[in-house]
Amino acid sequence: MAKLILKGVPIYIGGYAMGGQANSLSLDSAIEEVESTTLIQTFRDYEAGLHNLTGNVAGFVDPTTDGEIFADVRGQEVPIAALFEGGTIAAGDPAWFARVECGSYQGGGQVGALWGFTIPVQSGGTPLVRGYALEIGTSRSATGNGNGVQVGATSASQRLAWYLGVTEFTGTSLGVDLVSDGDNTFASATTRASLTTITDGGGVADAQFGIIEGPITDDWFRFEFTFTGTSFAVVAFVGVY
Repeated sequence: MAKLILKGVPIYIGGYAMGGQANSLSLDSAIEEVESTTLIQTFRDYEAGLHNLTGNVAGFVDPTTDGEIFADVRGQEVPIAALFEGGTIAAGDPAWFARVECGSYQGGGQVGALWGFTIPVQSGGTPLVRGYALEIGTSRSATGNGNGVQVGATSASQRLAWYLGVTEFTGTSLGVDLVSDGDNTFASATTRASLTTITDGGGVADAQFGIIEGPITDDWFRFEFTFTGTSFAVVAFVGVY
């Protein structure tokens, strides 16, 4: 049986890369059990209810970014993602991601120890999605196409979720489209989402999350960029649930 050691694991909250600070991550995805037992029954009966997601990100404070994270994350609804395989990260690697509510920011520590933080998270109206990384923070300097990844088709009863966060931005504007096609040539690509134009980089303000109703018969996806400026980098994820 294969085992997975958590090391070299990238974690993102909004547009912040937290892997260099966080040393603990938990994401608990559950479906509430609603009792439906009637008088005639002799055993309790339950039905599947609402989806719920809880968890937290914890680690050590980086004073160069802590103020921004405290201001941008606390009390905000933001996307979060983690690539659990670690090691050498590449487009197409599996990832877990979701939109969550960060109700609080907790900090503290003991004398002589590193100052720590904990960010509890709760469901932001979407379940935990197991999808794929399309963009992994590679620096780009011009308009162009992102990485094509075979995510899978979306049935009529399913939805497609996507998350894009800006980790680097030196420029004037960045336009982003999510497109799909039936193969990796993208010769007849269909635009599935046009993101809000980005004019600043990093943080929660430039992290976007969306949901697209199925059916989508295309199974290949990529982001396409229209950029004016010097350089930019994004992380991006797509998955079906």
